[in-house]
Amino acid sequence: MDAADVVFLDGGLQEGLRLGMVCRVLRGDRSIGELIIIESQADRAAGLILNLVADSTIQAGDVARIKTIQNS
Repeated sequence: MDAADVVFLDGGLQEGLRLGMVCRVLRGDRSIGELIIIESQADRAAGLILNLVADSTIQAGDVARIKTIQNS
C-alpha cells in the first residue's frame, strides 16, 4: 500500500460522513482496514487509507462504517 491511497465512497454528508472521521472497512463481518474521511459532499466522500490487513485491497461492495468509541 502506498502512503497516499485514496478510495471513493458511495455516500457522504447525507449519510453522516464528515471530514476527519475514521471509518472501519468491512468485508462481510470481517474488518479489513481503516480510512479517514478527507472530503465529503452530499452524496459521496473520499477516504485516505490508514491501514489494511496484509494482502487486502478495498473493493467495490466493501462497507465503510464510522468508527465509534464505546464506553463500558
